[in-house]
Amino acid sequence: MKQYDSYKDSGVEWIGKIPSHWESMPLKRYGKFNKGLSFTKADLISEGKPVVSYGQVHSKLNKGTSLRNELIRFVPDSIANSEASLVKKGDFIFADTSEDLDGSGNVVYNDTSDNVYGGYHTVLFQTKNNDNKYLAYLFTTDCWRSQIRSRVGGVKVYSITQYILGLSSIILPPLAEQKNIALYLDEQTSRIDNIIYARENKIKLLEELRTAIISKAVTKGIRKNVEFKDSGIEWIGRIPKHWEKCPLKWLVKRIGSGKTPLGGAEVYTSEGIMFIRSQNVYNEGLLTENIAYIPEIIHRQMLYSEVKHNDILLNITGGSIGRACLIQDGAIKANVNQHVCEIRPIVEKIYPQFLHYTIISSHIQNEIRACQTGGNRDELNFEQISNFIIPLPPIDEQIKICSLIFGELQRISKMFKECNDEIALLKEYRSSLITEVVTGKRKVI
Repeated sequence: MKQYDSYKDSGVEWIGKIPSHWESMPLKRYGKFNKGLSFTKADLISEGKPVVSYGQVHSKLNKGTSLRNELIRFVPDSIANSEASLVKKGDFIFADTSEDLDGSGNVVYNDTSDNVYGGYHTVLFQTKNNDNKYLAYLFTTDCWRSQIRSRVGGVKVYSITQYILGLSSIILPPLAEQKNIALYLDEQTSRIDNIIYARENKIKLLEELRTAIISKAVTKGIRKNVEFKDSGIEWIGRIPKHWEKCPLKWLVKRIGSGKTPLGGAEVYTSEGIMFIRSQNVYNEGLLTENIAYIPEIIHRQMLYSEVKHNDILLNITGGSIGRACLIQDGAIKANVNQHVCEIRPIVEKIYPQFLHYTIISSHIQNEIRACQTGGNRDELNFEQISNFIIPLPPIDEQIKICSLIFGELQRISKMFKECNDEIALLKEYRSSLITEVVTGKRKVI
């Protein structure tokens, strides 16, 4: 790794030594701060003056070094009436609050010639220099943001003020060197991002393949040279002639959900009975990393919604509607809230894993989407669920189908892991490269 000829103490704890010809200063000495416009989400319109607000600063689409079109919203001219809130090329838009410590310091950089306005809950940093791409990269680093994270106050929401931002130190190479560093990082991060994009696309294709394998197996079977008949259901199509079809309610003992205990999250505990919410339910299984717990006494008051071995849990509200997992743990002791539906199969009629695969197949997911038209948007009721049409092979064939699906999904899961591991390494390399270059640990010119 190439380094600069000589270094000096920066006088800044988070950075240590910097190249001798670089300088450091508090951010407030390099420009001025202003506040974004005051308005609410209700004021947003489809066309008007462009704004970037708190939500867009925290968006996953924002990488902090460019102004993407997806981040722009619009307000009427009557609201965009403050020159002080105008963000020109080279200016920054910080979010003034964050729901987590990691998001403290999130920022949008305007690298375009288009003027936009800072929106609600934003702090603007404006300079006379219209090319601050180097600073934009610096602001993305954990070492720079550590200054902000060590000063912010709050419990559930962290406040990022002009004062806190102003105290944060920056390090500055000469302007010509800043531009060269930014050009180098643009080129290198673009190359890395293209590789990440390719791996993410591969993951999407693997997800489509997984759905296709499941959907074909639970509607067409795996036996060769079988006769087919019309199912009478558009999105199922033809099924093997010896299969039946019937509504879900004929195959289960229970379709129902729980409730949020009186007192809500205030009664959750660090241990006790697992309390399963929609954020815990995934097609691949139950995610317990952020699981909530309730006391035994509350669980006993909700025994009607106690989770049982072989239950299928189905999300019935919100953005995760249709996600489902199979509980295969005879020792599980858990309950669910009102956003999660328990489906308890009659195992003599339908193999639980076969029912789970059927629910996450494209055919049932299409039924779920069809239920979302009209007034029941983002919500499934028990009657709709009970009327799902299930293609039904004999039990022994269901078991063989599940065995084949499981084997194929294991192979796909291995490829998923390889792609995700590679993406994680690329992101880690991207982050370390930016940090080394903008702090002068690596010379690139």
